[in-house]
Amino acid sequence: MKRLFLLIVFVVLLFCDLLKAENNSNWGEWFKLGMENGKKFMKKFQPPNKKRDMEKWRKQKDKIISDYKFYLERDENPEDQNCEVCGDKDRRREILASYYYDKTDPEIDKVVDFFIFVIENEKVNGFKTNALNKLLRIALTGNEKAKNYIIKQKDNTSLPKYLLLRYKISYLIMKDDKATFDYLMNIIKKAQEVETTDIKYVSNDERIIAWFLMGNYFPLRYTYYKDYNYGLPLLRQLFCSRDKIVGDRSCFTYYRLTNRKEMERIYKECWKKANDKTTPRKEYLDALYCLQSLYALQRWFDGLGDSKRKIGFKGIWSYFNNFAILEYKPEINKERCILVPCGNEKRVSDKEKVYFLERLDYQ
Repeated sequence: MKRLFLLIVFVVLLFCDLLKAENNSNWGEWFKLGMENGKKFMKKFQPPNKKRDMEKWRKQKDKIISDYKFYLERDENPEDQNCEVCGDKDRRREILASYYYDKTDPEIDKVVDFFIFVIENEKVNGFKTNALNKLLRIALTGNEKAKNYIIKQKDNTSLPKYLLLRYKISYLIMKDDKATFDYLMNIIKKAQEVETTDIKYVSNDERIIAWFLMGNYFPLRYTYYKDYNYGLPLLRQLFCSRDKIVGDRSCFTYYRLTNRKEMERIYKECWKKANDKTTPRKEYLDALYCLQSLYALQRWFDGLGDSKRKIGFKGIWSYFNNFAILEYKPEINKERCILVPCGNEKRVSDKEKVYFLERLDYQ
């Protein structure tokens, strides 16, 4: 219940940040306001057991680590819905959640070794990434052991894809690196080579990159006083994802990190490509997906109910509505009308025309 209350308060603060930032066109104003308010919020609402847990880790880390390894080896997990900590998996989760970085801990390398152990031996993927997140934060404070481990693992191609991508982005958080940047950009562009008419399409690689960028790269770069603009082109490319959730959320986050003027620039760029009959099909498709991501952002602003804050991406809805029309076809569907493709656009098939129109408003 406490976590739910804190989440509600944080969402309210985020909304207030938007209202303030909309009156200021400075680059990243909304994001920076949110980060600073988040810091104040966390100072004011510290977890009730934080001091106790830090003291415990400082004085009893050997026992805590030993317990974790024991629970991992035993791994008994009875199905009991009436308790919060029922099995060894829950106990391991609690141990990981109880750790808070302590810069005064003289045995910090023991903690680093523990998180490395979790990453390399844990059975639950979510616990591996949780341990990596904590290891990364320790590395960002200057711990050489943690940094060197991440640097070594970023090129370990024997790792599962989801973990390798997280190491790549972790390294990019620590240091601007062209080879790592290019690797991630190529993964994104390759994922966007797929042609689909499934509005529920899921792009796994792009989701891993997008969530780790949005949840770790930008907040941590800001928190540790590093310029976050280096990673923005990766997020911008994700606007063109065939995965609607990735495109929409990346667009929303990109706006928070930049400003209205930048979003309008992207809109004009994509609008020009979409309306230019000489634009090659691949570029044309990317422009269509990008426009749909921008339209999702526009709809979010429309939902605020404040005409002064509407973002003006004109013509997107009508553009896609020219792809198909509703017609009554009882011989095909007796219960309702169906979308019938129309128009002279030859770079997309009839099936794609219906797909893009249905995808536009898909939630």
